[in-house]
This record gives sequence, structure tokens and C-alpha cells, in this order.
Amino acid sequence: MNTPNAPTETNYRKEIDGIFAGATITYKEMITVDGTIRRERASTLPTKNNTYYYPSVAANWVFSKVLDAPWLNYGKLRVNYAAVGNDAPYFSLQNTYVAAAPFNGQTVFNSPTTNNNPNLKPEMNHTYEVGAEVSFLKGRLGADITYYHAQSIDQITPINVSTASGYSQFYVNGGTIQNSGVEVQLNLTPVKTRTFSWI
Repeated sequence: MNTPNAPTETNYRKEIDGIFAGATITYKEMITVDGTIRRERASTLPTKNNTYYYPSVAANWVFSKVLDAPWLNYGKLRVNYAAVGNDAPYFSLQNTYVAAAPFNGQTVFNSPTTNNNPNLKPEMNHTYEVGAEVSFLKGRLGADITYYHAQSIDQITPINVSTASGYSQFYVNGGTIQNSGVEVQLNLTPVKTRTFSWI
């Protein structure tokens, strides 16, 4: 009769503290500027790199309020930028021995297969976008166009290395990902009556 394996429990602890501030300024319901700043400190990063900041700012201008154009019901330009930080995985700073199966009744510890890095920095993601929103014909025809660009830098990742080094992986700030594109959304209401609308 096979005895089921005993359940395994783990308890990881991580601490993050943050401070956040934000402000919004509006002028005549036409121009709006919104800004934020956040500071975080994470226990999974080394002391010299465990504090990081990420801001955001967004602005929009409802230009249809200053145009005398009967054919334009609504028009807005917008632009924004944001940065977001991220801390390191658990136990990725210092190498420690790992408990293995007992041998001849004696406790055995092995060296880790992943070499941790005490100089890790926080990951950062930077994003900005520019867009416009317009509507015509009493709101029955409209469009929303956005260009976006995002870049993640200093990604924390374990890379494969030769086992001749004594390890199979090293933790490094070695990843960069970038993507950009254009999003277009069209809005159309071809039929609209008092009791029915087709969108």
C-alpha cells in the first residue's frame, strides 16, 4: 500500500512600502494635466538599489471648444507618459545552501544551481502614447486613434550558463523588451430613430 506524500508548505515574506502623490489641473474644462509620482522600497532588492521612483503625466486638450466648426461635435488630443517599477523575485540576492535528501541518516546540504546576484536593480517599464478622439454628425460618426510605445528595461531573469561554472543559471538585469503600434477605433451609427438605433 502506497502512503501518500505529506503536504509541503512554504512561507515567503516580502515587504514593500510606498509613498504616492498626485495632482490634477484643469483649465476651463478644456485643458487637463494630471501628474503622479510614486516611491517604493522593496525587501527583495539590495539595500543600495531597493528604493525606486516612477512618475506619470497625462495631458489632454479638447480643441473642439475653440473651433467654430458645425461639422465637428467633439475633438480631443491627448498625450501621456508613465513609468512603472518592479522588484526582484524571492531569494535572488544571496547564495545559500539547499537541503537535500538525508544520506545515511545525516543531513545533507548542496550548493544552489542558480547563482544569485547581490547587485540587482529594479525592473522598469516606460510607456508613452499620443492619441486623438473626434466625432461628427451629432455623434453618429467618430474615431479614436492612438500611437503607443512601451519599453521594459533591466528585466530580472535567470540566464543559462555552462555548468562548468558550477551553476546552471545566473540572475542578471539582462532583459529588454520593446513594442509599439497604432490602434484605430471607428464608431458608426448608420441608423438612428426615436425608438431604434443601429451601432
